[in-house]
Amino acid sequence: MAFARGRHLDLAAYLADFEKRISAPESGDIWKLERRQRFRQPESESWSAFAAGAWDEALRILDDAGPSVRGELVALAGSGIRVHRLRVAERPLTPYLQWEFHSLRIRHRHGEDIRVGGGELVARFEREHELPEILIIGDSVMYKIRYTESGVLCGAESYADAAVIAACRDEIARMHSAAVPLPEYFARHVATLPPPHGE
Repeated sequence: MAFARGRHLDLAAYLADFEKRISAPESGDIWKLERRQRFRQPESESWSAFAAGAWDEALRILDDAGPSVRGELVALAGSGIRVHRLRVAERPLTPYLQWEFHSLRIRHRHGEDIRVGGGELVARFEREHELPEILIIGDSVMYKIRYTESGVLCGAESYADAAVIAACRDEIARMHSAAVPLPEYFARHVATLPPPHGE
């Protein structure tokens, strides 16, 4: 996946553009590729509990957020939008990924189409650089999401070229179909792990 230079968006501009796009009539499905193995999400109460070593509290907060997640995904589905996510996970899992998989399990339970694959899925695209995080909405926009070195969301580059969007979406969909459904992956590689010790 080769990228020309996109339109630079700071965090506020990215979030505003994303909300505008998914609120548009017939905006189309969302496809997301997650590649990084570590993020920092200080805006998340559950992540903050996990990072502080309070694993049971982190899971409780995730469970409590289930109705909100369901409402979000039901609202998207009501607008004709389905969310598809490919999560690339290297093993052994980082503590962050162990936490994230519990979060993703709730999203999958409420309708998000999530599959998981190892680094071999993306290896042919990574001869020089690791793939970025990518989010595509229908045919209208693709975001290459940007993070600080420590993994905090800080903005995106947006792309509007229809051919680039279609090519990247097709590749993500192909890899998604070759990956493992989240429940199967979770049962095999996550469910029996001991609690992580913070991030």
